[in-house]
Amino acid sequence: VLLRPLGSPAPDPLHTGAPRVDYDTPHVKPWGLDMALYLLTKGIATGTMLVSLLLPFVSGDRTPLTTVVGPAISLVFLLATTVLLVADLERPERFFYILVRPNWRSWLVWGAYFLTAQGLLTTLWLGAAIVGPQSLLAWLFWPLVIVSLLTTCYTGFLFRQGLARDLWQGPQSTVDLLAQAIVEGCAVLLLASFVPGVTAS
Repeated sequence: VLLRPLGSPAPDPLHTGAPRVDYDTPHVKPWGLDMALYLLTKGIATGTMLVSLLLPFVSGDRTPLTTVVGPAISLVFLLATTVLLVADLERPERFFYILVRPNWRSWLVWGAYFLTAQGLLTTLWLGAAIVGPQSLLAWLFWPLVIVSLLTTCYTGFLFRQGLARDLWQGPQSTVDLLAQAIVEGCAVLLLASFVPGVTAS
């Protein structure tokens, strides 16, 4: 029995030489809502952290918004990203093996390490901001900027490495992910700024 794709025209007996689809193999869409949520939560996580780190260069000083609120929001969405990533694996327990038995040629492995590093550094930042010592923030600044950029952009290289990934349209896809993350981070911080007290010095 031939499986004809939905919506494909039936063979025309008057035009026997015309090209046609005789059969197809139906399959589930490889990406759906889970990938959209993953890109959204990761963009918010990394973009909010990046903007929180860099905004004081424009505004002139740090406030609770960029010192505590922004990084806390970033950490929440980073945890959500990790949950989505692990849940999307056919065997979620393999996430542990990605960390302990890595294939260094896989961008999925690099991404797992970037996400882990982002979570650890963000947790250290929040600990130093809330409990102290405040001097630790200066030491964490550049490592967090670098790892936030890496965590934002690695997905573009993952798209390139995967076969038949329509989201990879060239190197500009990675730049586009960074631009999206910055816009999402700005939007989140703008919404958070309406909470009384978070913008006070």
